[in-house]
Amino acid sequence: MLVATQEMSDEALMKAVQQGTLEDAEGLFDRYHRPIGSFFYRMGLSYEDSQDLTQTVFYRVLRYRDSYQPDKPFKTWLYQIARNVLKTHLGTLKGFQDDFTPLENIGEQAGRAIDAMDLKAQYEALYEALDRLPADKRELLVLSKFQGFKYEELSQLTGMTVANIKVTVHRGLEMLRKVYFSMH
Repeated sequence: MLVATQEMSDEALMKAVQQGTLEDAEGLFDRYHRPIGSFFYRMGLSYEDSQDLTQTVFYRVLRYRDSYQPDKPFKTWLYQIARNVLKTHLGTLKGFQDDFTPLENIGEQAGRAIDAMDLKAQYEALYEALDRLPADKRELLVLSKFQGFKYEELSQLTGMTVANIKVTVHRGLEMLRKVYFSMH
């Protein structure tokens, strides 16, 4: 059965889950728990919170399995659940601030020139800069650049037009570049 599950599409697995074969949810979990956890982590949550929210997402997949439409991409439906879980989680945090911090308020950052940094330090600096972006731009950058969503998929997921997504991603990348280089 494991081989058959690996060969089944996401949509076929989810349809089987809808029809009561809950064991097939394990195949979906195996495929998506790391990307979903990474999504939460890249959105600024701790590793532990990311893991907890990933579990919540898959709990909701089972709980709301009847709302899945088999003719729609599973990945889009799954990430919509993840976005809702994130929004709910962030809404419960006291003092959560969703605004961009002006560069003049960031303060001095210790660090070396980019060419002297090792790859790990570059990634950490990138993620720190990413954390400073407004949530809407950060989310689209994470989904498109880290999670591999195409603009058309993002359009289905967010309800935004493809053109609007392209503009928002472009502006987000420009903002990320400015923040990243202002830190060094």
